[in-house]
Amino acid sequence: MLMAGHARAALVFSEDFAPPTTVIDLNKANAWEFGGASPDVGEEQWFSARTTISLASEALAFGPDTHGSRSRGAAVWLDSSAWNTGTVTVAFDVSGYTAGTNDAESWFQAYAATGVNATDLVSLDLHQSTANGVATASTGSATIGTIGSQFNYSGNGTDLTTTFNFTGQDNIALVFNNFSGLPTGGDLATFSIDNITVNTATAVPEPSSFALLGCALACVAVRRRRRWANSAA
Repeated sequence: MLMAGHARAALVFSEDFAPPTTVIDLNKANAWEFGGASPDVGEEQWFSARTTISLASEALAFGPDTHGSRSRGAAVWLDSSAWNTGTVTVAFDVSGYTAGTNDAESWFQAYAATGVNATDLVSLDLHQSTANGVATASTGSATIGTIGSQFNYSGNGTDLTTTFNFTGQDNIALVFNNFSGLPTGGDLATFSIDNITVNTATAVPEPSSFALLGCALACVAVRRRRRWANSAA
């Protein structure tokens, strides 16, 4: 029986950066590949564009850095193949925020990928000099692109929340980026990210649906009792 319902949250990912969580931060200035024959990263493995991004006090710490109009990002890929479609809510804490110079920005952006396999891959370059700070690429039948809007933050906050509409993609990347301002660059902001949660929508039957189901079960019980009585007569 199909039952109408409303949505409630279902936790599909959380991260508090406690051990054994690690961040691959090999000062990699080109794209990080996900998928293909020799992927740089796998699912739920954090990676970054610079060694100034690390784990400190069990948080993802964006340390002091100065550069001319360049981004410093960190990200993780998630398996979203079993997620329910609908609104996805991402929440996280920001602490120790010190603003950068020259219109520096800090933000969160989600990316979606499909078709990643042993031969086809997608990549994220988190070390860009463009305004959005990220470059993407793909091979074969794999695809990648942003999902939802960029969410900017410029100070400390608890349970900062943003949402996007999930339509069934295979993988979702959570990207936290830090950018020194255009056109001349300067000091990037310093801060820590912690207590990340990702919740998807899940259907919950309405009370009226429960009532209909109860009536149906009652009818089945009555029929069974009648059959038992007839057979016993």
